[in-house]
Amino acid sequence: MSISEFSDFMESFYIDDQKVSETNFDKFQTIQEFRIWYAKLHKKVKENYSYVYPENIFGAEWYKHYENCEDRLHELDLETFLKNKFDFSNILIDGVPILETDFEIWKEIETENPYGLFLEKFWDAIREKYGETPLLLSTEDIWPEEFYQKLMSFYDDCLEMQLEKEKNKVETFEIDGKIYESIYRFNVGHQGWECDYYGWVCKCDGQKYIVMTSADVPYIADRSTLGNLIEQYQNWIDNTGYALDLMNEIDDDYESD
Repeated sequence: MSISEFSDFMESFYIDDQKVSETNFDKFQTIQEFRIWYAKLHKKVKENYSYVYPENIFGAEWYKHYENCEDRLHELDLETFLKNKFDFSNILIDGVPILETDFEIWKEIETENPYGLFLEKFWDAIREKYGETPLLLSTEDIWPEEFYQKLMSFYDDCLEMQLEKEKNKVETFEIDGKIYESIYRFNVGHQGWECDYYGWVCKCDGQKYIVMTSADVPYIADRSTLGNLIEQYQNWIDNTGYALDLMNEIDDDYESD
């Protein structure tokens, strides 16, 4: 599309009989109304520009007004929703009032993530009562404090259970045509490296081996590798300890002054 064609396109770009470039964002009173309008805008833009978003077409000033409107409506939506934050009387999960949830029972459910399942059912129940909820809403915004602490304790327990399952999970590695089966997983620390953070003690053909990874590719390591890691970790501990000692000396100097 040429510059002149683009200019003509902009002048003829209307949504609901309103030129988009002259949109009065103050007219939107709810986030739902705003989303419906934006969906129409997005669809029409895509019909003409398959590779751009509306904000890239209408310029920085227009987009600033757009963002301010979205933020205003989110805050308004959240404020309206929070007026009912303690009204859980009609909200049930599997027939049980939410505030009477027994999380010990939930921990026994055969699922990979009991906490995630609980939240999924919670949001389904909350939407059934309130409709769509504010995008900025978090569970901390709406729970009574006592129940929120129980919920977070449930989260911590589920995380610990999941880590324990991961730790004890049997994993297999194929290296040079042989299959190595893990019997123990341990953490591996690397300086300035963001992967290969596990190692495994594995068994193969009746013998034990150390399996580690390099850029996620498994390989057989020898015992000296673990010795070198322990030496490296001890250096890190010593360096960190020295930093703490130095800070304590600085604190003492300031106190003596």
